[in-house]
Amino acid sequence: MPPKPSNTHSRTNSQTVSQTSSHTANSNRQSEVQQQVNEVIGIMHTNIDKVMQRGEKLDSLEEKTSQLKDGASTFKKQAKKVESIMWWKNAKLMCICISVLAIIIGLVAMTVAKNYKMIEQSLGASPSSTPTGTPK
Repeated sequence: MPPKPSNTHSRTNSQTVSQTSSHTANSNRQSEVQQQVNEVIGIMHTNIDKVMQRGEKLDSLEEKTSQLKDGASTFKKQAKKVESIMWWKNAKLMCICISVLAIIIGLVAMTVAKNYKMIEQSLGASPSSTPTGTPK
C-alpha cells in the first residue's frame, strides 16, 4: 500500500498549527513576564528616586540641625553676656539706691539732731530745765 499523502500532510499541518499555537502561547507568556519585569523595574526606579530624595532631605536636615546648634551656642553666649551686664546694672542701681537712702537718713538724722539741740537750748534757758534737787 502506498502511503497516504493526505494523512501525512494533515499531520504536518496539525503539528505546525500546534507548534504555532504553542509558540504563540509561549510568546504571550513571555510578553506577560516581560511586562511584569518592566513594571517591577519601573517601581524600583521610583523607589530609588524616593530613596535619593530622602537622602537629600536628610542631608538638608542635618545641615539645618548643625546651623541650629551653632545658633543656639551663639545665643547662649550672648544670653550669658546680657545676664552679666544686667547683673552689674542691677548692682549699680542697688548701690545708688542704698547711697541715696543713706544720704536721706543722714539728712533726717542731722535735722533731728539739730532740732533736738535747738529744743535743748531753748529748754536750757528756761527755769524749768534746771534739775530738781540743785539749789539756786
